[in-house]
Amino acid sequence: VGRFSEITLVLREGADAEALVEARKPTLPEGVIIQTTEKVTSGLDRNMRANRIGFVIALTMAFIAASFIIMTGMSTGVTERQRELAILRCIGADRRQLAASQIMVGGIIGVLGSVIGVPLGAAAAAVMVLRYKDTLGADLNIEAWRLASAAVGAVGAGVLGAAYPAWLASRVPPLAALSARAQKPRIRTIGVLAAVGLFGIALHLAIFTLPLDGRVVFWSYVTFGLPALMLGYFLVSVPAMLAVVRMLSGGISRLMGLPGAMLAQTVRATPFRFGFTSGALMAGLALMVAIWTQGGGFVRDWLEKIEFPDAFVVG
Repeated sequence: VGRFSEITLVLREGADAEALVEARKPTLPEGVIIQTTEKVTSGLDRNMRANRIGFVIALTMAFIAASFIIMTGMSTGVTERQRELAILRCIGADRRQLAASQIMVGGIIGVLGSVIGVPLGAAAAAVMVLRYKDTLGADLNIEAWRLASAAVGAVGAGVLGAAYPAWLASRVPPLAALSARAQKPRIRTIGVLAAVGLFGIALHLAIFTLPLDGRVVFWSYVTFGLPALMLGYFLVSVPAMLAVVRMLSGGISRLMGLPGAMLAQTVRATPFRFGFTSGALMAGLALMVAIWTQGGGFVRDWLEKIEFPDAFVVG
């Protein structure tokens, strides 16, 4: 009480602010800091750049989840249409044409997603700004590069998700596909998925625990840790789904009045379809929860706690 906490200095035109700071810094008592305006605003610039990096990370996670959902749906479609693909091979279609058709379908899905999703996202942002205009104190500002990245990412997610179904379609042997029967998934394949998934999760944890330099941790997380985490959880979702079915299928079947083994056999017949779909949905749910909690915490604990005066008097 009765003490100054901050003093603003206005220099004459042409004065060297850096020289003043360097000259006065040794004479100041302990706990007092003198900085130029550029140093203060540079911290804000760094926060803005960090915000953009966070946006790119969230966008990447969303598109990876979308890619897995598209891959699961299209892979199921390829499996169900093996006979049709075999007939196309018999009448002259080559492997490249079948693969290109799946890639084209994935691209169309991505284009439709961007055409519908980008305007809906912008409209939702406008509604949020209008709803919390008194709290935010700012107008809607939509940057073109963010809209472009969302549109390009949606198309890329569609094409990426169609890559594996395209590979499956190109490998359809005509004679075998015409007499296709249901095949039981290999336990070895599921074990390999579990091992690779756990390795990805362990790699993500190692990035946070082993390096000591914060910059190394950040860039390692962005380049290796986050992709390893996403891929790891998606792969582990398959054996995790089978474990959940083993524990809960009996009780759920009795609760819903289903035959004893029908639910378990249905999931076990297509574990990749159910596992990858549940992993993608859980990743999307986790992303939405994180965005909601962080945004709510920013509004509740930051914006609503700052009080500005209605007027300033400057002599």
